[in-house]
Formats: sequence, C-alpha cells, structure tokens
Amino acid sequence: MAVERPSVALFSRVPMLFSTLKDRFPKLVLQQIKQDEKNIPEKLNSADVVIADFDAVAPYLFDLTNVKWLQGTWAGIEPVIKAYNKRKETLSYPIVRFSGQHFGHLMSEYVVSQIVAFERDFKNVWQAQKLQCWRQEGKVRNYNAIGDMKVTILGVGNIGAHVAKVLKCLGAEIFGLVSKTPVKKSDAVDKYVLMNELDDVLRKSDVIINILPSTDKTLGLLNVERLSKCKGALFVNIGRGSITTESCLLEALESGFLRGAILDVFTEEPLAPGSPLWTHPQVVITPHVAGVTRAKDVADQFAFNLKEWEAGRKLPNCVNFEKGY
Repeated sequence: MAVERPSVALFSRVPMLFSTLKDRFPKLVLQQIKQDEKNIPEKLNSADVVIADFDAVAPYLFDLTNVKWLQGTWAGIEPVIKAYNKRKETLSYPIVRFSGQHFGHLMSEYVVSQIVAFERDFKNVWQAQKLQCWRQEGKVRNYNAIGDMKVTILGVGNIGAHVAKVLKCLGAEIFGLVSKTPVKKSDAVDKYVLMNELDDVLRKSDVIINILPSTDKTLGLLNVERLSKCKGALFVNIGRGSITTESCLLEALESGFLRGAILDVFTEEPLAPGSPLWTHPQVVITPHVAGVTRAKDVADQFAFNLKEWEAGRKLPNCVNFEKGY
C-alpha cells in the first residue's frame, strides 16, 4: 500500500529552493510562503512538514501544533534556541538541523584553501602579480605544509569529523576536542581530548579550528588566558564568533600567541566597518560563507529525512534544546 506523501510548506530565502524541490518531488504537495505574507502561522500550520530558515520560523515555533517535523536550512540554531528559551515548553514536533556531509564538504574546502593560502602567503603573491613582480622570497618558498602540522579541532561532530578526515589525508596530526569520548571513534582523529586537557593540547597545536556551536559552555572559551597557552598557532573560526572576543584575538595576535586568524564568523555580523580586524595584517576575513546553504543540498537532506520519517525511523540531527545544539 502506497504511503501518502506529506504536504510541505517552504518558508525560506534560499535561492532556487522552491523550484529545486518542485523538480525533485513533482508529486509532493508543496506551497511556498513569503515572509511578507499575511496569516503566516496558519499557512505554516496547514502543512505536515515545514522547511524553513531558522530566523524566519523562530517566532512561530509554538504555533505549529499540526506540524509533524520541521526541516531547517541552517546549521546554526541560535534563533530557535532563543525562541524556545522564552517559553521553555516542549514542542510537539522535532526540529532537524541542516548539517552533515554537505556542510562538511564545503567547510573542509574552506579550511584547506585558507590554511594553504595563509601559509604560502598567497596574499602577497597576488599583490606581486599586480606589480608584475617575480617574487620568491619569504613564505612563498619557505612555508609550512599541512602534513607537518598538529591541528586541534574544537568540536568533532559531523562537520568537524569531515574536516579532520580531509586534513588527515594531507598528513596532519589531528586532536579533537569533545564533551565526552565517543563510542565510535574516527580513524582521522589521532587523539580525542576533553575540556580539562584543552590547555595542554593548545600548547602543541600549529592550527586551531573552531567548529563549536554557540552555547553557555562555549561562550568565551578561548579567552586571553587560554589563548596565552598557544605558541604561535593559526586560528581558524568557522563555528561561532562567541567562542572568543575581538579584544582577545587582537591581544593574542599582538603577543604572538597566534600567528594569524582566519575568521568567517563574528560576535556581531556584519563585522563593524571600524573594527581593527579589517585592517590587521595577520587577519583574513570572510563574510560567513565557509559553508553556505545550497538548494540542491537542502533537497538532498530533505529527501533522506523524508525517507526516514516515512519508514517510521528517528530523524537524525534533531535539535536538543537542553544541550543548546
């Protein structure tokens, strides 16, 4: 007997997502809801499944009494956590983060490309090209290779494990910070470390990559005292800006605890025009694009989750409101 397909409401700004879903699921009852429409809660609640940007849907979380599950289009869940914390009531449906292999691939590409560009001083190579100058001195020739590096990854979930795997393929030694040692360990992680071991592992790290979510436990984790344990590490932040502060980063750079910082996320976004990070010679800034949401990837994950749901299995990557991620 054929399973009746659920009705789906799309509430998202992701480019081409509606047309991608229509092409991928031609028999699915799919309605698109714009953010400037009237009666948004009623329209969302008329569907079995909602696919939505978390910032857009957060105000309506407790209105969706008929919804079976909500598929997010973001990995970051701060908007829904904030909305939940205002009422602290149990939702009648699970919320699924957009996570896993899609962001893992994209963020791994970002990490590798940024580390290589920084270590080989591609910024000055590009400047030399503009001047039509054949320049080989400095880091252009005498660079650090990833295969010679000890890399600490803060947060070895789905995304962090993928980053570890890619860096391991290039020969890096990988340390992975976790809240508890996993039962199923990744071959790409040479050593899992707990929070009480973090200071020790920072002392021997050439690169520190933050992929942690923003929670009460991660807020300000990399303060000046902790960063002072570093011995000239390169810091890559693709997690959340709340892991540290602008003043902490600047002090760590000036003191030599960090040799550089590659920053894709910030405490306040966009980064203010007057921030000294913009012009700091040891800082690379990108506008929160390490892992962007693509329509095809959302469709892929929705297809997988839909299959799991229709088979009566538990949906993966569900938000845990008590843990904050």
